[in-house]
Amino acid sequence: MAAWQVVLKDVAGATAARFVLSAEGGVESLTAMNRVNCVGAFSLLLPKAADESVSTFLARMALFELDGQVELWRRDAANGVDWYLVHEGLVRGRRFYVTTPTAMVCEITGRGYTDLLTRRIIEAAAGSDGAVKSGAAETVIKEFVDEQAGPSAGTRALTGLSVEADSAKGNTVNISAPYKGLYETCRDVAAVGGGDFAIVGVGDALFEFRWYNGQLGTDRTATVRFSYELGNMATPEVALLRQDEVSAVLVAGQGEGSARVTEWRTDATRIALSTWNRIERYMDARDVGAQAGLQARGDAALEDGTPRNALSFTPAQLPSCAFDVHYFLGDKVSAAFLGHEATKRVMQATYSVNAQGEKVTVGLEDA
Repeated sequence: MAAWQVVLKDVAGATAARFVLSAEGGVESLTAMNRVNCVGAFSLLLPKAADESVSTFLARMALFELDGQVELWRRDAANGVDWYLVHEGLVRGRRFYVTTPTAMVCEITGRGYTDLLTRRIIEAAAGSDGAVKSGAAETVIKEFVDEQAGPSAGTRALTGLSVEADSAKGNTVNISAPYKGLYETCRDVAAVGGGDFAIVGVGDALFEFRWYNGQLGTDRTATVRFSYELGNMATPEVALLRQDEVSAVLVAGQGEGSARVTEWRTDATRIALSTWNRIERYMDARDVGAQAGLQARGDAALEDGTPRNALSFTPAQLPSCAFDVHYFLGDKVSAAFLGHEATKRVMQATYSVNAQGEKVTVGLEDA
């Protein structure tokens, strides 16, 4: 079994305590969830020691102060993996409860450092420079963070938060976000910007907002492969579902009544698959003036309505193909089942650890 330790720091960043996985006075169990472009979360269960008074236990748990920094470290000696940081977050809750007449437990909960973005809004009116931005996704997202939470935010600046130097990478984006949440705005930019974002710890009570152009992680499709035959693919399933198929789109542009400009976009190949497979939808595109724009909007809707083989499975953790050893959060991997090939991306990892062992659950999505 891998070894775990918890490092607790106070709000100023000084180390307040260290805990190991242990039922007597340590951490009885823990869970941690990391997800690309999301906040993430952790939970720790700490029991009162048998010879510990309630007052002493309460004083020990008081070390987990509001927004104290928690680092979860893991070592997997069996696979030659030294100590590495699995999760870092801020304390947001404490819950005490009794499990038996003589046993008491404290549950500590918190969220990853990216939670800092949820604490600010875009304080800018519609149409203003602070709300409307255009340019490279990295530039846009970093301007939002800097102006609303970083050094340029004035009295609203989050203590210790810096913004990584801008390299002006990513897709060109145009976004308007007056009074919207900063975290939601960052997710909107990342969704179309060709990259990922996160806040990471860079020192004692110091944090940095970062942009990962292309993706957080590495393209490992050539080296990490999942298949039923290799034994690293559990509960595989492949399905072709056509319930939401769209094969013809009527796009309506500018104008009124019978003078309104319209454009049909169709997929003749899919329509020909069945006597009844012309499946129509209407799209309002009055914001588009040029005919080419209407065609592009309709083609995009056809693409969204194209049925695809959906391959799903649970990655089995093997010595030859283990998470955090051979592939990591954000990576792209390849998969095959019954002749169907797919590229997947590691979007989430959840760790559950107790005295009986650990379980690592990896969440994959189509890349």
